[in-house]
Amino acid sequence: MTHDLDGAILSAASNNWRKVAFVLTKTLHGLEDVGVTVDVNDLAERLKTLVVSERLESQGNLDRWRYSEVRLPQSD
Repeated sequence: MTHDLDGAILSAASNNWRKVAFVLTKTLHGLEDVGVTVDVNDLAERLKTLVVSERLESQGNLDRWRYSEVRLPQSD
C-alpha cells in the first residue's frame, strides 16, 4: 500500500512548485476516485518521507500545508 500512496503523491506533484495542500488534496481525491480511502494525515507523512528520500524537493515547513511547497526533483 505504501508504494501505491507514494505513486499517487508523485503523480500529483509537478516539475513546478505546488502547495502541499494542493498535492495532498489532489492525491486524496484521486485515490477516492478508485475506491481507496486514506487519512490525509497519513498522506502527509508519506509526502514527508518522499522529501527525506529526495524523491520530492520541498520549501517551507511541511507541517504547514498551505505555506509550504513541493516539486519533483530538478536535474542540474
